[in-house]
Amino acid sequence: MALTSITPRLHNANFFSSGMVCGLSDDSAVCVLQTKHMARKIKSELPPRPLHFLKEWREKKKLTQEQLGGLVKTTKGQISLLESSAYGDDDKRKRGLSPKWARRLGKALGIQPGWLLDYHPDEFPADFIEIWGGIPEDRRGQALQVLETFAKKRA
Repeated sequence: MALTSITPRLHNANFFSSGMVCGLSDDSAVCVLQTKHMARKIKSELPPRPLHFLKEWREKKKLTQEQLGGLVKTTKGQISLLESSAYGDDDKRKRGLSPKWARRLGKALGIQPGWLLDYHPDEFPADFIEIWGGIPEDRRGQALQVLETFAKKRA
């Protein structure tokens, strides 16, 4: 079979990206079904991303739920509820952290509140977290400016 006879029958990713699923009219329905099935399969293979990383940050800091609860003036049960709400099986059980909780917990863990929502602790170099946590709050603005100058020099 010649290559020219095979070429029109091939499905090309460029067709999909340009809005056309298939350039051939006789099997365009097959292309659509295949594409929908493949998209569903890929989507289901991805692990669900939690809404926050409270449990991972607590464990990174080697704190128990009870210890963290004491730091933020709440109970172990409340910390457990907050942690489990990131991984709920359905939308009713899966909830994010409120800004109030993120601020309280971030301060107790020695991290920025947004880190709880956006970053797994293993995504950060450990030395950076330790150094940042050791900088007094009133001097963090200055430390951030120093870091920004390094970023500007690199860019």
